[in-house]
Amino acid sequence: MVDGSTSANAITSELSETFYGGDEDDKEPKLNNGDVRALSLTMLEVNFDEDNYLDPATALDTSNYEAKDDEFDVLDAQFKDNDDEETTIWLTVSALDEEESYS
Repeated sequence: MVDGSTSANAITSELSETFYGGDEDDKEPKLNNGDVRALSLTMLEVNFDEDNYLDPATALDTSNYEAKDDEFDVLDAQFKDNDDEETTIWLTVSALDEEESYS
């Protein structure tokens, strides 16, 4: 097999190793006490206790987050900057009341 590039990379012998994919991750990410903290009145940081990377399709879907008693709305979700493990999410939320305690 030759890929046709300038350097003509080629595999000259047939591959003989067999490999299998890993088991499907069927555990949902967990939140522990202290895993959510307010960075500002409109930004929350959520740290998931997760051995694997979070699935971006679900981790960044704002409909997957809800506040107890609808105390605020989640407007946007992004992975934390420079989070190589992708287990921390920044949530932009409707304005929090700094006099209020949230749980």
